[in-house]
This record gives sequence, C-alpha cells and structure tokens, in this order.
Amino acid sequence: MLRIALQNAGGHIVAAFLDMLEFGEIGPDMLDASHDGYNVLVGSTRGDIITFDNSA
Repeated sequence: MLRIALQNAGGHIVAAFLDMLEFGEIGPDMLDASHDGYNVLVGSTRGDIITFDNSA
C-alpha cells in the first residue's frame, strides 16, 4: 500500500501499478508480517522473513 498521496505517486493508475508490483514481489504473507514490505530484506522467503528495524 502506498504511503504517499495519489497525486505524488502520479495518480491512481500508477498507484495501482505500484501495489501490483509490491504484491507480486513479496506476496500477502510478507506484507502482513512486515511494515507493508518496506522493511523486508532481499533474500527473505515466506518461511524466513528477514526484516530490519531502522533504516538510518
């Protein structure tokens, strides 16, 4: 799910495209177990979700 305004994303078509990418890349299991996928590390799997707490 986008965390920016639709107009900043480029409109509802672009927002829907970005949501589709997010869902296709990490799926519903990782979306539910993470911060909408924003804190999931590459290499995570459904059975072994690797996240980080801080991006600083």
